[in-house]
Amino acid sequence: MKRYILILLGVGLLAVAVAALGPLAHHRRGKPIASLHGFSLTEPTKFLTEDLALDYARQALVRDGLDTNAWLPVRDRRLAAWAGKTYGLTARNPNNSNHVCIGFRGSNTPTRFVSVYLIEGTIHCQSSVEE
Repeated sequence: MKRYILILLGVGLLAVAVAALGPLAHHRRGKPIASLHGFSLTEPTKFLTEDLALDYARQALVRDGLDTNAWLPVRDRRLAAWAGKTYGLTARNPNNSNHVCIGFRGSNTPTRFVSVYLIEGTIHCQSSVEE
């Protein structure tokens, strides 16, 4: 009987520990994904230009329900640190030339980053918000 009580007590303590620590383990540091959008290109291209990336990043903001007149592209030192070098308002991934990241700021809001990927003739935009 003592054995069953000890087993039940152990299982109960384990369940309480999981319930208490579960939310802490679930919360990750970093940039949570706010959205992911796909766009089909009308004219196929093999290279993602800065202008094309900026255009589709703005379209992703519109799909997120944001006003592109209020959210403007900005230079961000974090992008320069990530890419090593920026081209105007965009930062190109040094390992993947078809991946560009752009930071946008609205009034009194955290920076929103939009990563734009060109994958097999389709544009994918991943939006994230700094913490």
